[in-house]
Amino acid sequence: MITYIVRRLLYAIPVLAVSSFLIFVFVSTTTDPLEAIKMNPRASQRSIHLVEHEHHLDRPVVVRYGYWVRDVFTASSARRSSRTDRSFRTSSASSAIPSSSSSPQSY
Repeated sequence: MITYIVRRLLYAIPVLAVSSFLIFVFVSTTTDPLEAIKMNPRASQRSIHLVEHEHHLDRPVVVRYGYWVRDVFTASSARRSSRTDRSFRTSSASSAIPSSSSSPQSY
């Protein structure tokens, strides 16, 4: 029984690796993570290029998958994302989303 469990766990490793790679490729080829930034008229080409470079979006998909796997196992993605994007997200969100407190709606 223990050999069956070990064998199943060993089979699960390549299945998880291949499925995570395929999902990463499908998602990264069908979506544009910089779409919101590119739609902002105040965003310059230089800032878009800087974000692309910082997040390795200018690299091939296979290389980006390697960075993603490394970040998953070292948990550095969350620290980097929260540190570098915080000011851009808050300034973009505050200018793009109208304040709901300025005009209360009656129901």
